[in-house]
Amino acid sequence: MSLYDQRNRRSSSSSSGSFSLRSGSRSSISMEMLEQDMYEYGSLATFKVNEDVLYSEISKAANRITGGSERKLTDATASARKQGTPSQVFYDIFESELIRVTDFIDAQQKNLEFSARTLLTNVEVAEEDMEGVGDEEGQEVILCLTRRTQDLVDNCLKLQTFMNKNNAIMKSVAELADSRLKTACLNLLERRFGNTVLHSALVCVVSDIYDAIRSAQDTLCNKGSGKDPQLWKAPSSFERSTTKYWVKNEDITRLLLACAAEAPLLVYGKAGALTAKELRLSRESEGDKLWDVLATPITSVYFDSEDMSLYKQRLARVEGAQLLRARWYGKKPTGNEIVFLELKTHHEKWVNTKSVKERVSVQENDMETFLNGTAWNVDDAMEMVLRATPNLEGAKLIEATDLLHRMHKLVVKHQLKPCVRSVYSRAAFQSPKSNALRLTIDRSVTLIDETTRSPGDKPWCLSDDALIKSSMTTQVPYVVFEVKLAGEDGMPTELAKLETEGVIQEKAKFSKFLTGAAAFNAHKVQTLPYWAETESFADMFGLDESSTETYLLDSSDDLGDDIERKLASDPTALEKRASDPTALEKRASDRTALKKRKGTENQKIEIAPKAPARVEPKSYFANERTFIQWISASLLLLTISTIMMGYGTNAPGSSSTVVFGAGIKICCGAVLIVLYATFVYFRRIHLLSNGKPYGYVDFAGPLILAVGVTIGVIILLVGFIQSNPNASTREQFLHQAEGKCVMQSMAGIHLLEYEPSDVIVENNTLLVVSHQHVMSHPLDGDRTPSELAAIPSTDLEGLTRVGERIFALSEGPHQTELVELNWTSGGESMEEIARWKVNDSTQAEAMTFVPDAQNLDGQKPAGRLYIESDSVIHTYKVPDVERNSTNLHHLSSLNMKLIYTGLDITASKISSMYCFEGVTYLLHDNLEIIRAWDFETGELLAQIPLPKVSGGFSNQWEGIALERRIVGGSLRGSNDGSSSLLLHLTLDSPPQIWTIEVQEGATKGSLVYPNCAGG
Repeated sequence: MSLYDQRNRRSSSSSSGSFSLRSGSRSSISMEMLEQDMYEYGSLATFKVNEDVLYSEISKAANRITGGSERKLTDATASARKQGTPSQVFYDIFESELIRVTDFIDAQQKNLEFSARTLLTNVEVAEEDMEGVGDEEGQEVILCLTRRTQDLVDNCLKLQTFMNKNNAIMKSVAELADSRLKTACLNLLERRFGNTVLHSALVCVVSDIYDAIRSAQDTLCNKGSGKDPQLWKAPSSFERSTTKYWVKNEDITRLLLACAAEAPLLVYGKAGALTAKELRLSRESEGDKLWDVLATPITSVYFDSEDMSLYKQRLARVEGAQLLRARWYGKKPTGNEIVFLELKTHHEKWVNTKSVKERVSVQENDMETFLNGTAWNVDDAMEMVLRATPNLEGAKLIEATDLLHRMHKLVVKHQLKPCVRSVYSRAAFQSPKSNALRLTIDRSVTLIDETTRSPGDKPWCLSDDALIKSSMTTQVPYVVFEVKLAGEDGMPTELAKLETEGVIQEKAKFSKFLTGAAAFNAHKVQTLPYWAETESFADMFGLDESSTETYLLDSSDDLGDDIERKLASDPTALEKRASDPTALEKRASDRTALKKRKGTENQKIEIAPKAPARVEPKSYFANERTFIQWISASLLLLTISTIMMGYGTNAPGSSSTVVFGAGIKICCGAVLIVLYATFVYFRRIHLLSNGKPYGYVDFAGPLILAVGVTIGVIILLVGFIQSNPNASTREQFLHQAEGKCVMQSMAGIHLLEYEPSDVIVENNTLLVVSHQHVMSHPLDGDRTPSELAAIPSTDLEGLTRVGERIFALSEGPHQTELVELNWTSGGESMEEIARWKVNDSTQAEAMTFVPDAQNLDGQKPAGRLYIESDSVIHTYKVPDVERNSTNLHHLSSLNMKLIYTGLDITASKISSMYCFEGVTYLLHDNLEIIRAWDFETGELLAQIPLPKVSGGFSNQWEGIALERRIVGGSLRGSNDGSSSLLLHLTLDSPPQIWTIEVQEGATKGSLVYPNCAGG
């Protein structure tokens, strides 16, 4: 059971009175002593910053500066106002308030530390008494101690929240004062309130308390086993799963306290309690003890080749990708002092081997020999290992020698040299008895460019007193938190809670090496890690966003002066320099200048995917199987084409020529599919090799294959039916008949791209819309169809005339629009002149203009636009010629229950509408009917079946228009000069446009078809 689980339990029985854990013992404690409150905290709100007063003082001071009137001042500041300028007066007031708040916070921190040390003493006394008590009594004491510890932690977090809020208020006030009064309040705030987190000495005491409780628990369960402190020794090889997180600096106190509850603070070379016994009764604070004294300053120098090959492999996470670094703790070793060489090897899950980190020790003066790039043998490696660890022998010596030999082979293979250095302070939490759980917090992570050294320079890396330019350093803007698990256990409970609340943000595979290498070598790596897109890293990588996946490196004409600085091994000093606003601006300018000198100005840089595709051997096999399936599909097409060519050779009639030609085309298509499949196969090999997570979906291939097979089968079926002399059902379908049923010419039109949606009549010409195009189909038979206009960003579904104006209806991916078209000056094409938003629907189908009763000829704009969208017909006002608005004026909506009377609403769809001589015709394509309505009276006048089309396409009618011819011929081949009524219909699939001479029926609005249309 974890301490957090114990903390949430409550004792089943309350204690009454006082009792001793071990009778007669001088170290015995009572339950009353444990249950008493430690330090009673007053309301923190009482001591918060007087925000309103400070803002008021700024306004008053500014008023005095500008010569404005001033209200009566308080007695508390009257004397101060008589001495000095308004700015100085406010500065004194601000300083006084700041001192008051910071003094209160300091006092509270001291009280918390004293309370914590007092509780630690009580816990240690209870631990000593634990051997002589029963299990039930011991568990009750442990639960009580755990509750008291949680109360202490809660008070720490409350004070931390108080600090954060007041610091934010003071910063806001200081910024305003500096801006309006030209004061230096921000500098004052930085000096007095520079550390915005609680003293880390509190964390040390809390860690000791939790550790003592764990020891007491162990003593209770296994008498005598939990007392002896152990010294932790780092293993030479690690096999753990590591999860990395980012933490904001203001949340570090909460994280530290949560880690202390899961594992004790681990200080290398130190065992036992971290809090000295002589300080237990002192009320003095130990300050930032954790980071100033106990935390380990860690320096790592990472190696890479000139072409950054290790970086590229680690970024792509290829199987076996390696990382080599030299690490030391504290100051840089010299001479015979030890440097740790570490080799990290990444393994994919399909290898069934965990990623591993291996370590070997060498002397610092051997590093130049290790990096000289000449080949070694095993004896050379063993000699170097023994110089660093002379007591090593047996299997461990062989293992260390082999590891160093492999490391040197990597150096020789890639000609590795120092690339980037990381410097930071690390606080580690881990039990010295186990490596199952290790928590590390890296603060002030500073990265330094090591590539500026020339080959052969000595020493092998930058020394601590080296002078470096500001462009050679940068700092990670977050605290880096790592959870390392050696077993199968999941995330500790409290840390999982922090992740849920967003205190810690998981950043899978975040790497200091990748960050530094990319920041200083963008011109070489070409691809940045995925976290480069994070706003906090913008200054580090200098990215100027130009697209979602590609960025341009910033450029600047101001090269600035290169400032040389001394390289410090103290991460705190580096943090102060890295966070200085002037230094930040200077480093950005220097890095820009460096990029110019390296030729990376305006160079396109890619961002690596957050989760590269996991490439396993079976992925390549799957690609091969897909390629074979494509070959099989091409063979299917080849078989179909062979049958078609054989049929076309032997079958009688004119259709045989068509079938034979189609067979030739499909055969060519089969060959093209083989070529296309080969291209796709090698393209996917490239994607897999580079770990790309996208680009594998093939849209074109399946469509081409499906269309090819479909066309082949249709042609075969049509050919067989047409060649059958016994076919008796052909005449019931719509077919051409001279002077009665005429299918308009499709000459020059790509049938696979043409889907006629609606039609109107204009000057003996049919205007037809399809997708983005407006087409002209002349009715005189002497001219071929032509394109009148291509309207971008549209999907045209409807067409109508209002007087001399022509409107088209477009359904788009986000909204429905009305587009006004006009003839160009030559009259041979049309152009868009205006566009209005209809509504937010994306399912518009039909439109017509219905004139008012007194304007039945439709020559005046008096009337309404009827537009169908989302199965509802809405009415709109005709837009003004002046186009004063971009939105149509909605008037009303029709009663669709009445419109669909007697119909299956779920199957019905209105694909077109047309108003002719006071009757509005609604074309229901799915139900294969036309309904005639009088919209003035709301009366259904007639219901007319649509003509049947062979091939099962009778439900594909999309457009309707009517025309009355008074003089001349009505259709090609008919010239009797009589009046006639023409019905124009457009078929979506296959694309066809028909003109049918119809007769008016017995009732208003009814139509009678000729025999060729099924009449």
